[in-house]
Amino acid sequence: MISRTMTKKSRILQIAFTLTGIGIAFWVGRISTPDQTGTGESITASEKSGPRSSRRLTGNRQSLGAGEQAITSSSRLRELFKRGDSTKATLALAKMNSDELSSLAQDLATTCADMPTYMVYTEMNAVFGQWVESDVDAALKFALSSTQNSFKSQATRSIFQKLAKMDPDLARVKLADIPDNALRWKLKRTLYQSLAVSQPDVWLQEIRSDAALSQRTHMPSIAAHWAMEDPVAAAARIQQLPLKFQMDGVASIGKTWAAKDPQAAMAWAQTLPQSNVKNKAICAVIGGMAAKNPDAAMAALDNISPSSRRAGISAIFQTLVNSDFDGALAKASGLTDPRDQKMAYEEMLSRSNNNSRLNVEQITALTKTLTGGSIRKRALHQLGFMLVYHEPKDTESLLKAYSEKEQVTIQLQMLNGLSQTDPRRAMEIYQSLPSNKVDNRVFSNIVRQISKNDPNTALEWVLKEKSSSKQVYTVESVFKSLTDADPEGATQRLKDIPEGPLRKKAIEGLAESWAKTDPDSAIQWAESLQEGEKKKAMLSILPEMAQSSPQEAANLMDTLLATSTTKSQSGFSRVVYGMMSTWAKDDPEAAGSWTLKLPDGEVKNAAVEQLAANWYQEDSNAAADWIDALPQGKNRDASISSIASNLQRSDPATAFAWAESIGDDNSRIDSLSYVVRTWKDYDKDAAQKMVGKADLSDKERSRLLKNLE
Repeated sequence: MISRTMTKKSRILQIAFTLTGIGIAFWVGRISTPDQTGTGESITASEKSGPRSSRRLTGNRQSLGAGEQAITSSSRLRELFKRGDSTKATLALAKMNSDELSSLAQDLATTCADMPTYMVYTEMNAVFGQWVESDVDAALKFALSSTQNSFKSQATRSIFQKLAKMDPDLARVKLADIPDNALRWKLKRTLYQSLAVSQPDVWLQEIRSDAALSQRTHMPSIAAHWAMEDPVAAAARIQQLPLKFQMDGVASIGKTWAAKDPQAAMAWAQTLPQSNVKNKAICAVIGGMAAKNPDAAMAALDNISPSSRRAGISAIFQTLVNSDFDGALAKASGLTDPRDQKMAYEEMLSRSNNNSRLNVEQITALTKTLTGGSIRKRALHQLGFMLVYHEPKDTESLLKAYSEKEQVTIQLQMLNGLSQTDPRRAMEIYQSLPSNKVDNRVFSNIVRQISKNDPNTALEWVLKEKSSSKQVYTVESVFKSLTDADPEGATQRLKDIPEGPLRKKAIEGLAESWAKTDPDSAIQWAESLQEGEKKKAMLSILPEMAQSSPQEAANLMDTLLATSTTKSQSGFSRVVYGMMSTWAKDDPEAAGSWTLKLPDGEVKNAAVEQLAANWYQEDSNAAADWIDALPQGKNRDASISSIASNLQRSDPATAFAWAESIGDDNSRIDSLSYVVRTWKDYDKDAAQKMVGKADLSDKERSRLLKNLE
């Protein structure tokens, strides 16, 4: 049951909503709107909260709920987010009680099961984040009961993201109850990412005791949050972390601190003991100074070591180019040392994200100051990228200011963007350029985009192309588009393709595309082909057939194996990999029985290896029993190695134990080496202990210990 404190808080908020609707809408939106960054782990200043005592969040909120205003389906919730009504959705969810949220979560789960490609991360963050406030136990129980691994992972992640902000102590308690080791590890990392800002000293203690928690930690943003609150405290914390974290964080502290008190920031940077950390901090302080006083920042360069000067210039121009391009260009042009000037220009061009990319006018101004070399070429590349969005007439006029050779450089860069936005214009430019200047990939991108709307015209472009390598590289994707539009028509167009590599690629594209919609017709067509072409077609049909009918795909593979020599089975292993990925989920026992009947060789090794890895993810006990029944040899070793490889990050101890059971000495040590090299990044001491007590020869143990150095 929710505590009295929470109930009283809820009543106060209800009153506040009545009096100031706009204010509460903003407040709820800030605490409930799901993370939109794509990582799900970003931390904002508004989410910060100081240490608090553990609150009970385990009871069902005593509420009448939203009633008719409740959101009852995932499609309705998604529609609200699509229309930009996130505040409306958040307010509706805030009124819903645990039963209503449970019903909506069930609909989300059903939708994900019925439509696996339906991405509901935003909706799940919103629903489970709100459910935590009313009944965390019910929300967590529901999420953990899901048989869909992807749904379970995202739902529990949403729960712990919210719980970490509301009650980190309770989050730790709930985390200990997660039975799945791999899932618990992922959630623990999510929890401690939040603690890095809300309870930095607690986070610091945990990181120092368990370095594995540092994986994927974005230290620059964390250090920036610390410095915004208290740069002195931030500086003290960063020095308690390993050197790697110091290197990642001091720049954020220095730049942030310099905006507040550049003298104090510089004094701090000068006291840092590690020379590389010190230099990085000093340069960051200088960069931070440039925002308010660029002249002082430039003058400060004279007081740093020559080895740090280049980095200092980079920091200054990184700041200046975003706020005052003309001023940055003037200062760069005025530098007397050619090395300083080169660094300044390089930094101006390195602004690669869309928010700070130089525009056409700025790049044009910059190229006028560059006489040649690699920097001018980089500027021309960036100019070509920007001209993708210019009108053709304006582009033609602008290009006249450049030499013929530079025009080609600019237009080649334009082709990369135009192949997506305006493929026909891209084709016109392509035809105007020397064929040997445009690689296969660019030509293929242009033709593939044209084929989406007009595959017959795209095929004509391929057939007209003089370069045979470009033809072969492109024709498969064109025949996929042709077949998607009209399979029978595609078989007729195949008659226009001459014998050789071009026809083989066309057959692969036709077969693969047709198998997705009508595998029976695709097989019937393949049977009519000559023997060599028939094999090509069948191998392209098999992976698609395995998606819907793995047993039929296996029967077809048996036929191909029976009618092929070992030497002619090139490509079979790749097809079997795809078959096992699907079959291991649908019916691993049947897949296992079929695999064991395969003749010894590469195909069987591939099948055993892929089946073991996928089956273990679905049912580790059943997969282990199947592997135990395998006779000693390459197949058994391949299956164990595959499992160890998949487990080495999530559960290195178990991965090590599996690798120890590999029969072949060389394969066993190779597999153990891979595990140990990964394990040392998580827990080097545990890895050393495991190697120390393993049943190994002195030579083998020495080899593994070297991987820990």
